[in-house]
Amino acid sequence: MKQRFMFLSKQGDIIRTIQISDENKIPIYLQIAEQIKAMIGAGELNEGDPLPGRQALARQLGVNVNTIGYAFRVLENEGFIHSKRGVGSFALKRSEHENKTGFLNELRNQLTDVKRKAINHGLSRDEFLRLVEECFHSETGSSEPTAVFVECHWAWTDAGAAELERALGIAVERVVIPDGKKLMQEVIEKIRAADIVITTHAHFNEIRDMMSPNKLIFPLDQHSSYEMIRKLASMKDTLIAVPFLKSSTVKRLGLSIKAAGCQVNLVPVHHKSMDDLAKKIKGYSTLLLPPNHVEEVRGLVAGDVTIVPIEAVLGERSVQYLKEKLSKIYGRFGAA
Repeated sequence: MKQRFMFLSKQGDIIRTIQISDENKIPIYLQIAEQIKAMIGAGELNEGDPLPGRQALARQLGVNVNTIGYAFRVLENEGFIHSKRGVGSFALKRSEHENKTGFLNELRNQLTDVKRKAINHGLSRDEFLRLVEECFHSETGSSEPTAVFVECHWAWTDAGAAELERALGIAVERVVIPDGKKLMQEVIEKIRAADIVITTHAHFNEIRDMMSPNKLIFPLDQHSSYEMIRKLASMKDTLIAVPFLKSSTVKRLGLSIKAAGCQVNLVPVHHKSMDDLAKKIKGYSTLLLPPNHVEEVRGLVAGDVTIVPIEAVLGERSVQYLKEKLSKIYGRFGAA
């Protein structure tokens, strides 16, 4: 167990000791994020309190700056902090009671406007209440809500959706973010048609921009499996070839792996055919592949080449949080 000191008060006093374990199956950036959430929940960090800069915090904790970047992204997407470019990151209040009270006041004002319009159009009190009742049951009644899981690669999308189906007990449609703009419209239509949109923190802002403001969207933590990180950490290679993925995806994957403590560099390999791929990966002793391509590539390389399947898993805590939120809305999903 490593113990690091984190200076968070305006006076530079130590508020709490951050504990980081390299042996913990929870990625380091999530360990950091969860402990900052606890500080905010306990009132040790109040609304508007500044957090250290990412590079300064990385030095204090003895971790890669990418690790802090991932931790802050989780905190920002979940509403624990907000960041201003060139200014810094600041704590937000996370009082569910206060948030709910504010929402209820806003909803009451909206309903008052709707009631006024209904009266102007001649609706009686009973007709108005019956309409509200019908609207409520059309969303939360016996019909099963439609859900989609959106990611940028089929293997991760399929694995994540399958995991969500087991956890939530409902069908979850797989939606893969495409390369071309023409196919993007189809994705947008699927997202807008779903009752529940689930994605990862990496794509949260991108997906949110595609949706209407009142659509339910839930960002989940998705990280490389502990077994995959352990394999990469034990390797001597610093350059690892990664075919079948977009350069942007390889870059994101590389940052997440470094955030987990592995000092390796991923090299995207683009190919036109399997023969072309065989030529381009020649000379690499380690390959990182989506699981569905492992067998076809194994026949292209020498026996001493190590192939590591890309294994992505959803964070248990973020899935549990999702179940709890959906249970409040729909009254199920086994959120115990």
